Amino acid sequence: MSQTLKNKMRSNLFAAYRRGKGMPKSQDPDRKHIHARRTLDGYLRETNRYAAWLKAQGHKSRMPISEAVQQIQPYLDYLIDKGYAPATVHTTAAAVCKALGVKMRDYHVPLRNTPPKKGRKEPDNIAEIENDPRYQRIISFARVVGIRREEYENLKGRDLIYREGHCYVHVAQGKGGKRQDQLIDDIDVPVVEACFAGIGPDDPVFAPWELSHQLNLHRYRREHAQEMYARYMARMEEDPGYRQELIQALKCTFERGGRDWRKNRDMSLLDHPYYVQKGVREDMIAHHRPVCYDRVALLAVSVWHLSHWRCGVTVGNYMR
Repeated sequence: MSQTLKNKMRSNLFAAYRRGKGMPKSQDPDRKHIHARRTLDGYLRETNRYAAWLKAQGHKSRMPISEAVQQIQPYLDYLIDKGYAPATVHTTAAAVCKALGVKMRDYHVPLRNTPPKKGRKEPDNIAEIENDPRYQRIISFARVVGIRREEYENLKGRDLIYREGHCYVHVAQGKGGKRQDQLIDDIDVPVVEACFAGIGPDDPVFAPWELSHQLNLHRYRREHAQEMYARYMARMEEDPGYRQELIQALKCTFERGGRDWRKNRDMSLLDHPYYVQKGVREDMIAHHRPVCYDRVALLAVSVWHLSHWRCGVTVGNYMR
């Protein structure tokens, strides 16, 4: 008996995940595979919703894939008419197209021209919470480290490490299950060391109550990224040789992480500025943000302080 459309889509997504699991995204420039379990889970949810919508439209559960493909644009139009955010429609389109083996560029999807809403919605009394002595430790740490809320929860005393004269905060399991070493700028090291002082190797750095608040820790992550970009730019202006030092250090980081920097698009364009792309560009202009960035400084922020390894993600999520 033939599979239902829903099961076919699920099988295709799992196959894409098996091919992409553990593969650096730099080795998959056409995004043919799925690299993270979180992405797979999100895509599965979206295809389940698509299958439910098709059923509600009167289509058979075992409809051919060719017929399901013809319904992609009507489904996206339905979501747009219902008022779904452009980012949500974009994610849905990516999931359904991946599951059905078609190109997303063949469909009309609204531009994601506003910053993604990440982190908690902060209350009106945010200033009062930020001044609460109970939270000063986590706030001071977040402002100079800039990791995610769940990563703060999992930090242990052993995760402060030193290598080749630099200080790092080791994240054993970041987004998508990735390990990362968050570089701490030299002037911020005393703040981080103070937070780790007296913490046993296997003890949590932060108690649960230190994270039981409505502060949007992702806001500090974004502000830290912008601060580090400004610092790198200032240092390159002060020292003409610093730019080449950054480039060489980036190459070493790629190699240490098992990545080929020669295959990274941004690394191949370090002599060219990064111009903000259409859609995001309109939002940046509206909010009086720069639309041109130094690619070396931007990639340094992306690699060492965000672990994204791509300038586009860094600009779209953290520079506005």
